[in-house]
Amino acid sequence: MPFTRWVHLELRKSVDTLAGFWLLVVIAVLLIMIEGFFLLVGLTSDDAGLSFTIFTRPMAYVLQPMVATLTIMLVTSEWGQRTAMVTFALEPRRSRVLLAKLVAAFTLTLALIVVLLVVATVCAAMLGAVDGSSFEWDLGPGDVVGLVLFEAIAVLVGFGLATSILNTPGAIGAFPVIAYAIPSGLGLVGLFWEDFRSVGRFLNLQSSTNPVLTWSVDSGEDWARLVVVLLVWAAVPLVLGQLRVKHAEVK
Repeated sequence: MPFTRWVHLELRKSVDTLAGFWLLVVIAVLLIMIEGFFLLVGLTSDDAGLSFTIFTRPMAYVLQPMVATLTIMLVTSEWGQRTAMVTFALEPRRSRVLLAKLVAAFTLTLALIVVLLVVATVCAAMLGAVDGSSFEWDLGPGDVVGLVLFEAIAVLVGFGLATSILNTPGAIGAFPVIAYAIPSGLGLVGLFWEDFRSVGRFLNLQSSTNPVLTWSVDSGEDWARLVVVLLVWAAVPLVLGQLRVKHAEVK
């Protein structure tokens, strides 16, 4: 079977199940609601200096756990719903199936980013029509690339967790621990242990990926921190997950 057909099948699986379909619907509705809230705040605010990025950057953080959850469900549904036997019987090369799932996850994430940008553009146009003198259209190509890369990192982390754990609740629960609990814990330890502060930054997923979103990875330390967190929270789980899926018993 051609690889593109496998990707198409994985995309179909994401909407064929009730959980996958309603997750996509909830994400789209939530994006529209939050963007509408930002528009309402902009329309009722007397502060000048509003810009297009108020509709995109905050939403990037809202979208981050959602695309990770979507990715996790793409992978773990095979094992939770006991369809892995059929899938791997049709395609014994498990790594090929995993790659198709990863491509499908990136495709769905790009689609959600497009929805985000379309809704943000509509809201920004409405706000600009009311307050065009002070509204700034400051979204450049770098901001779009940064947004895509920021969400792609969440996809990779979620994919690594999914393949390593192979359990939907466990993997979904592990993502906020890595994305939010561990960074908070590292920051708290750094407050009381000054020597640990610089080391903790290299394990902090949020602070190390924030420059990607704002397209401001300038210094060598920024790049070093980004590489380390990608190795620790994405590359290592991906390798371990690949090995586990290859050797896992299909029931």
